[in-house]
Amino acid sequence: RSSRVDDFDPEEIERVDVLSGVAAASQFGGGASNGAIVITTKRGVAGRPRWEVWAHGDLASEPVSYPANYSQHGVSPATGSTSTSCDVLAIADGLCTPIEPLDVWNPLESASPFRQGRYGAGGASVAGGPFGVKGYASVLGRSEMGVLDDSRAGRVNARVNAERELFGRVTVGGTLGYVDRRAKVRIDNIVLRGLTGTATDDANRGYRQPLTPVQPITRDGDRVSRSARVDWRALSWLRIHGVVGRDEVEQRDRLDLPATVGTSSVDRRTFAS
Repeated sequence: RSSRVDDFDPEEIERVDVLSGVAAASQFGGGASNGAIVITTKRGVAGRPRWEVWAHGDLASEPVSYPANYSQHGVSPATGSTSTSCDVLAIADGLCTPIEPLDVWNPLESASPFRQGRYGAGGASVAGGPFGVKGYASVLGRSEMGVLDDSRAGRVNARVNAERELFGRVTVGGTLGYVDRRAKVRIDNIVLRGLTGTATDDANRGYRQPLTPVQPITRDGDRVSRSARVDWRALSWLRIHGVVGRDEVEQRDRLDLPATVGTSSVDRRTFAS
């Protein structure tokens, strides 16, 4: 299960601070007595808008070379029956006599289940604001297609931060964040099936069991967070800070079972204030 920290895009983060137990408890209360990790998202600046746009992509492939499967046909001296598992130990024990050349087949290489994966990311942000408002807004997207079928993931992050200083001692601000996550993975150990398969290109292409459609798990999730904050520098040595907010998380897990069984779906929704 992924952490909620994963909902932050690295491009949104300005800094990460690790607080010890005493410092965390003084700032967040007794519930943070073991320490806290404070993630600060990017804040804007006042003045003319400053835009930033970026994008990049990459390709991925399976880097591992897999060994081939081997088998030897033979005849049992005792019964005269043929066998496809006339291995070295059976020959040494006199249990079979090899009659054919060694069979060699590599399903993971010759009938590869892998494809070329892709990764892409991009986003745009703007910082600035009129009348002394320090504003920041960004939209970021990431998409990944794995090297196996039915393996992909993607997400979209959107965030707006704004703050303004009032009366020289009071700063008010607010944050709105949204995350949309989509992921799909396959429940199928295709590598193990190939390594323990046969040494011939049979109807199953050498895999230990037929290449039937796999049962993928789909995990979708949304997160909406809203907060407002007030910072009052009452005295040179006294600062009063208040934050109120609401965090809504919805997660949907779906397992596509065979047609005779149906589809299993689990929805989870969490609210925090």
